[in-house]
This record gives sequence, C-alpha cells and structure tokens, in this order.
Amino acid sequence: WTKSIDYGEGSAEKPGFPDMPSWFGANLDFENVTTGLRNTGMDSLLIAKVMGLNWFKFFESSFEPKT
Repeated sequence: WTKSIDYGEGSAEKPGFPDMPSWFGANLDFENVTTGLRNTGMDSLLIAKVMGLNWFKFFESSFEPKT
C-alpha cells in the first residue's frame, strides 16, 4: 500500500525504535509511571484507569467467550 520505506518509530536518519527513557528500561519499571502519576496529584482510581483498568473494562464489556 506504500512505495516508500517505513522506518517505524524512527526516521531515515535514525531508523528503529527510540531509546527508552532512563526511568523506564523494562516492564519492571511500570511502578515508576505509577509513582510519577501519584506525584502529579492523581488519585488512586484515576491512576488505576490509566495503568490498565480502562482497557480491562473495555475488553470485559466488549467481548464474549465462544460457546
């Protein structure tokens, strides 16, 4: 569908995925995101929604098991 090169997240000058920020090197660092959101003043419910509860509720209400 395209005739040009797709560099993904990068560009022709710097192809590939960009480096992760220093505070998020792996999935074990999700707690740093939670802490950062808490430090901005977000309440626990809003943080839970941002961290995945919204997706969980969407999937829970949108899909049914096959019978």
